[in-house]
Amino acid sequence: ITGYGDRGAIYSDGSPVALPEEAVRTRWILSMCDRFSCLPSALLHEDSELMRMLEIESMITGGGE
Repeated sequence: ITGYGDRGAIYSDGSPVALPEEAVRTRWILSMCDRFSCLPSALLHEDSELMRMLEIESMITGGGE
């Protein structure tokens, strides 16, 4: 394995190394905490409406399908 995570890590056969789901979730939570200036506990207490708005934003900005 060379590199790490989704920043170019590859196995010796050339296939990409994916980040573990826990790492993906952690990265997302911490980035949202930075964005909204809150602690993870506050973010995790939000209802599903926040997720809905973020998904819509992602579609508008080209991050979603």
